Amino acid sequence: VALVARSDTTVPAVAEEIRAMGRRAVPVYGNIADADDCIRIASEVESGFGDQLDILVNSAFYGGLDERFEDADLDKWQRPLKVNYLGTLRLTQAMLPLLRSARGRVVIVGSSNGRLVTPFSGPYCASKFALEALADALAGADLGAAARPLVDALVAGARYGAPLSSVLELVADE
Repeated sequence: VALVARSDTTVPAVAEEIRAMGRRAVPVYGNIADADDCIRIASEVESGFGDQLDILVNSAFYGGLDERFEDADLDKWQRPLKVNYLGTLRLTQAMLPLLRSARGRVVIVGSSNGRLVTPFSGPYCASKFALEALADALAGADLGAAARPLVDALVAGARYGAPLSSVLELVADE
C-alpha cells in the first residue's frame, strides 16, 4: 500500500498497522494540489511497486473557510477546489498509466456535503459536489478503451441523523 499524504501526522501509524498485518506499506509525501508533485508521487509509487496499480483511493480533504459569502476573500475560496477537486484530478491523471497496466480501479471519496450544503461551508461543499461530477465523467470517459480503469464514487457520512461515527459505535456495540 502506498500511503500518500501532505505530512507525516498519521501516515507512520497507519503504515505500521498495515505492516503488522504482514503487508507492505510505503509512505509517499506530497501536495496533490501541485501538478509536479503528482507526477513525482506517481513516479515514487511506480518505483516502490512496479508499473501496475490495482486501486487508487482519492480521499483528499481541505475543509476550507467558515465565512459568509458576502465577506469572503474569493481567492481563499479556491483552495478547497485546488486540493479536493483539482488535486484528485491531477493525481488520477498521473496514475493512469499504472492503473491501465493493471486494469485498476479508481475510487473517489466524496462527502455528504457534496449534496447537503451546510452554512458557511460553500467552498468545501462545492469541491465535494465537483468530485461527484468528476466520478461520473471519468466513469464514462475514454481512458484507454479496453484498459480503462473502473471509477467508483463513495459518499462518506450519514446525510441525516446521528453522525456516522455514532452509528458505527452503536453497530460495534451490538
